[in-house]
Amino acid sequence: MRVGGAVRTRFVLEPGQRSAVGRAPGTPAYMSPEHWRGEQAQPNWDVFAFGAVLYALLDGESPFASTAGPQVVADRIQHQDPEPIATRQPQTPPRLAELIHAMLSRTAAERPTAAEVGRELVLLAATGPSAVDDFCSASVPRGYSDTCDHTLT
Repeated sequence: MRVGGAVRTRFVLEPGQRSAVGRAPGTPAYMSPEHWRGEQAQPNWDVFAFGAVLYALLDGESPFASTAGPQVVADRIQHQDPEPIATRQPQTPPRLAELIHAMLSRTAAERPTAAEVGRELVLLAATGPSAVDDFCSASVPRGYSDTCDHTLT
């Protein structure tokens, strides 16, 4: 299906099916520990991945990034806690840092649900633009421009 100038495709795998011999589909640095173990897909995989995306948006780098290859990334995800985002980016609002930490829990049952994440993000946005302004004015993550444009509606 063509949408604007892009082509949208749909690729669906059956439970347990691999996209290549012995390989699960996904971007290595954003795959949950359960995903790496080849367990059946669950919604909390997306919570983990979104937590890794939020971390990367704030820091400019995935919390599990490695140039040593996907097996090193898999080991980090399954056995190491990432450096707290508040350590790497001290201007991160504390509530957001706590949310990201919870989303990146190696234990699926300890992660918030997608609904809980959504509610917390709405509450964070409702605290007003001052928290966002403070974050933007403090520093800009590596690899991003020196402007911080945001709109809270």
